[in-house]
Amino acid sequence: RSSGTKSVRALCQMNPEVKIIAISGLASNRDAVLTAGATVFLAKPYAMETILSAIAALISRQVEGYSDSQTPA
Repeated sequence: RSSGTKSVRALCQMNPEVKIIAISGLASNRDAVLTAGATVFLAKPYAMETILSAIAALISRQVEGYSDSQTPA
């Protein structure tokens, strides 16, 4: 497993309510980090609007398992 996936798991164990935006240059990491507990996955490169949209969705708590290939709820 990637160290990012391990970090996501550790953060979720410390605080099950934590909201995590995982960012990776490897789109293949998406499923692993979302399964580990990340709330959002963004693949690099991404547009500024994409990360701002993800942050806004997290703040309003409207997302679960959002990725940049989806539209936030």
